[in-house]
Amino acid sequence: MEEKKKRVHIEEYDPMQDYPLDFQKGLAGALLIMIILFLSVRKVEVTPYHPKEEKSTYVEEINLEVEKIEEVAPPPKPKINVEVQEAEAGEEAETTEEVDIAATTDFNELEAPPPPETDTTVYEYYAVEIPPKPIKTVKPKYPELARKAGIEGQVFVQAIVGPDGKVKRAWVVKSTNNIFDAAAVEAVLQMVFSPARQQDKPVSCKVIVPIRFTLNQ
Repeated sequence: MEEKKKRVHIEEYDPMQDYPLDFQKGLAGALLIMIILFLSVRKVEVTPYHPKEEKSTYVEEINLEVEKIEEVAPPPKPKINVEVQEAEAGEEAETTEEVDIAATTDFNELEAPPPPETDTTVYEYYAVEIPPKPIKTVKPKYPELARKAGIEGQVFVQAIVGPDGKVKRAWVVKSTNNIFDAAAVEAVLQMVFSPARQQDKPVSCKVIVPIRFTLNQ
């Protein structure tokens, strides 16, 4: 037998010519699959949702009876027999001393008066209804070193005037020369004011006292 040789013709794949045909085949296959899935899903039966039944719980009231426990009376105290010897005839009975008990004295409860209301607030000069006014002024002592050097100056001293009109504290807030500070504070501490008043009550108040130092004084 003669062997026939088969020639295999291999065709080369050309994307530009064969791609549209392959795309149409793929699209047709996808549509066919979607139709089959749609027809199969229509046969599926969907059961409606039924909510679960709520179970109600009933609580039964139980009356608890508490037994009353009777208190046990304490045992009686033991009795002690006391022998009383009677005085024989002829013996004198002992005399008992009589004691006079003074009547109780009634003491009246003395209520202590309430402490006076003191306002510890320190008010500003402009915040009080009646500001303090100087009654007694003290001439400051001119520092000898400043006098010899011919130095003059002015010191502004802030002071706290108490409800009694006396200066409680004093300090320098402004000074042209520190050489005058101590003498100015010492002079202000010796001053006396009419106390400031707030709602017709004496109160503490801040004041500023200017002290001037000149050589002709």
